[in-house]
Amino acid sequence: VGYSYQVRRAEFDKLLLDNSRRLGAEVREEVRVTNVVLNKGQRPRITAVDEKGSKTEWLPRFLVDATGRDTLLSGQLGLKRIDKQNNTAAVFGHFRNVPRRPGDKAGIITVYLFDHGWFWMIPLPDEVMSVGVVGTRAFFKAKGGNIDALFAEAVTATPSLAAHMAKAEPLGPLTACADYSYDSQSYVGENHILVGDAAAFIDPLFSSGVMMAMSSAAFAAIAVDGLLEGRQPRERIVREYERKIRRSLTSLSWLIYRI
Repeated sequence: VGYSYQVRRAEFDKLLLDNSRRLGAEVREEVRVTNVVLNKGQRPRITAVDEKGSKTEWLPRFLVDATGRDTLLSGQLGLKRIDKQNNTAAVFGHFRNVPRRPGDKAGIITVYLFDHGWFWMIPLPDEVMSVGVVGTRAFFKAKGGNIDALFAEAVTATPSLAAHMAKAEPLGPLTACADYSYDSQSYVGENHILVGDAAAFIDPLFSSGVMMAMSSAAFAAIAVDGLLEGRQPRERIVREYERKIRRSLTSLSWLIYRI
């Protein structure tokens, strides 16, 4: 495949959600899971609260954790491991009046390197540009936590990017994100599985997050189906799922760390 798509994540997620509803899934929006209890030999017990504050409990046969960077289960179970080699943080935002590349290169992601990290510049629909800086934790701490000043200073320190940002208009406040790269000691439990960013996240140098989330979800669907139906030994299914996820992470992490 010689192309890819840059999408607004919220719109893409809604497209997926609406399609799951169309295919027969029961969808409940504005419901937040507040607690998960996992006891050996029993179904998971999930407590959730809706937008009116009403609590409900669920006892599913199998629980898929797709909570993204909230990492609900790996955090609760103490399985989350921060990647100390790729120990970075990021500040990013959306802007208008940032020129794109000419012609058929208008949709290409641009990466700019500077002394303490790198910038991404990702063209989005409606002439919006996502711009973010990824740097070491030491670089962020040295700036005292003022993300606007940090972002501006990093832009100034990167002349080739600064030229593109000269007339940039922010569409909202900047967002900061720490503990950037992590994974989980295990991805599958007795009756639960972690997918996407709930399982692992790596420095997004190649904008690989959605691809990793979609592919791991596809692998997980096969694994869960096999676990529920018992068509293969459990150990084989779990080993194959974890092998696929770790192989993908290792390949990208190796390259990113060296860059």
